[in-house]
Amino acid sequence: MDSIATFVTILLVIMSIGLALAVAAVFLVNSKHDWWNKL
Repeated sequence: MDSIATFVTILLVIMSIGLALAVAAVFLVNSKHDWWNKL
C-alpha cells in the first residue's frame, strides 16, 4: 500500500510540474507573439 501511495504522489508531482511547464510555454509563446505584433 505504501508503494502505491508513493507512486501516486510521484505521478501527481510529475503531472503538476508538466502542467506548470505547459502553462509557462503557452505564456511565453503568447508574449513572444504580442512582442512581434508590437513591432
